[in-house]
Amino acid sequence: MHDISLPAPGTLIIIGQPPAYLDDFCFSGQAERTIVVEPDPMLAAEAETRLGGAAEIQIITAAPWDGKPQVELKTFNFPGLRSLYSPNKRLKRLLPGLKECGRIAVESIALKTLTEKFVDLRSPVHVMIHLPGSECRIIDFWQKWGFLQEVDQLDILCCAEAFFHQGENVDEVQSVCAENAFDLVSRIDDDPDWPMLTFRACLEKRELVALRKEYSQLDIDLTATKAGLEEQFKARESAQLQTAEAQGRADEAEMALEELKVTLKAREDALSEAKVKEQAAQLEIATVQRRADEAEMTLEELKVNLKALEGALAEAREQSETDSAIRSLIEQVQADSTKRTKELQSANEELSIALRMQSVLQADLSDLRSRFAESERQRREQEKLLTKLTPRLQQAAEQLQYLSLPNEEPPAAEAFEGSKE
Repeated sequence: MHDISLPAPGTLIIIGQPPAYLDDFCFSGQAERTIVVEPDPMLAAEAETRLGGAAEIQIITAAPWDGKPQVELKTFNFPGLRSLYSPNKRLKRLLPGLKECGRIAVESIALKTLTEKFVDLRSPVHVMIHLPGSECRIIDFWQKWGFLQEVDQLDILCCAEAFFHQGENVDEVQSVCAENAFDLVSRIDDDPDWPMLTFRACLEKRELVALRKEYSQLDIDLTATKAGLEEQFKARESAQLQTAEAQGRADEAEMALEELKVTLKAREDALSEAKVKEQAAQLEIATVQRRADEAEMTLEELKVNLKALEGALAEAREQSETDSAIRSLIEQVQADSTKRTKELQSANEELSIALRMQSVLQADLSDLRSRFAESERQRREQEKLLTKLTPRLQQAAEQLQYLSLPNEEPPAAEAFEGSKE
């Protein structure tokens, strides 16, 4: 039976009520505080009666289970046998007449939430687990959350073999407890198929386990640090390569920039030269335009003079002025005609030069050229007119001479008429 040399607990935590033959062991009332986690509401109510001598009692009516708000507690025709898991073939071979009596839908409580309810615990803390198939799961979870460090003694009523699906046998339970620094100090084999194991926390092993975990964590941290340093070294090398490549690209960009500056300077010089040429061309255009205006004014003057000349000639024919006046008029007309002809030729040469220098003004100067051609045509007509007028003036002179010399015969009228034609 139970080893009475073990110290009485300050806090006793019972996960699932054990069979009645362990009442003296579990419900002796020696603990200052007792916490019972019982899935079955009826058994939870009976726990207060069975714990009549306890100083402080806390009943939690729920099944330790994660992920579901309710679970099924399975009961069997074997006294005290129940589980949250279904039995396997081993249990059915052990108990040939085993039958499932019923399933009770019970509330579940997450292991984390259950663990958070364990507050103000008095040392030493004893924990008893009688929930077949759930022992190792509960121990592993408590180890993960650090609650197992507060437990001084573990009492586990477990299966000699794995009798339930997802359950463990006694060797696996002992192995899990040993891994978490608990030594087996007592074993009750009143029922060899359901041994009662008592484990006591070994402080030295617990510290060793903690040191091993700390060492493992440090080793993991060291490995991570080495990996981080290697990554940093690789990143540094990559950054150096990228810096060198960036410097190379910067040098190339600087050379390209210098070339662009040279090209830009050449284009700016060409643009300045083009602006100068444009200004010179504009000056030339203005000069040509001015000369064209002057030529146009000259043509207007020639037209006026030509009209005046025509008027003078008409007046000379009508009034029959003297020979000297007519000759003087003819010479004046010839001189004026020669002068105007030279002026027209000079203007024509200037216009031709301006047209060759500035092809852009060809369209505008074409109009001026047509005007000049018209003036030239009028000049040629004037020359023709003067050519026709000269014989008539000569005849007129001869007539005047004849008038002044009465003894000579006048020229034949036919000749005069032929000259008129």
